[in-house]
Amino acid sequence: MSEHTGGRGHDDPGLEFVAATRTTTLAEHWGLVMAYGVLTFAIGAVLAAWPGETLKVLAILLAIQLILMGSVQMFLALGSASYERNRRWVVGLTGVLAVVIGVLCLTDPVQTLKVIGILIGIFWIVVGLGDLVGAFLPSTPGSRIWDIVKGVVSIGAGIFLVANPKVSLGFLVIVTCVWLLGYGFVIIVGALRLRTEHIHSLHPAS
Repeated sequence: MSEHTGGRGHDDPGLEFVAATRTTTLAEHWGLVMAYGVLTFAIGAVLAAWPGETLKVLAILLAIQLILMGSVQMFLALGSASYERNRRWVVGLTGVLAVVIGVLCLTDPVQTLKVIGILIGIFWIVVGLGDLVGAFLPSTPGSRIWDIVKGVVSIGAGIFLVANPKVSLGFLVIVTCVWLLGYGFVIIVGALRLRTEHIHSLHPAS
């Protein structure tokens, strides 16, 4: 069973437990992916509708989204059998980075606007590169188009923030809202596709 579900789990005894528990596919976690997409979209909507946003509010909302994002990605990297090894590493490391940056923003939300902007920009570039790399790995070809869209959106927004670290708070909020709303929407669409895939796997055509 280990050879079937864990792939190379027998080559590394330290990963035997994780390998043995990788029996579910990504489609079976469509509800988790949907919840993540809805919450990401909701945080973007709250940030857009919040009257008189402050840098502290922006940092706290982003921290919540980053910690949520990282937790979901680490869970999927460890628990889903849909990812092959290279994709698993990309998703897992991106998740760890998201949690680390989220915790930094949450523990010290009153930082300079420039620091917040650069941190967000660098992270979005890393996330975008991870999505693009994942799009061309063979593990989940059905999600390739959505990974490419997410990657392009994230890299574009990240490069803009890194290249313009002295943007105003209002402009940073706008860029952040666009990313959260766009990224959340793409994830929701991807979750619906996973739901359809899961239903078809439960009721295959005869």
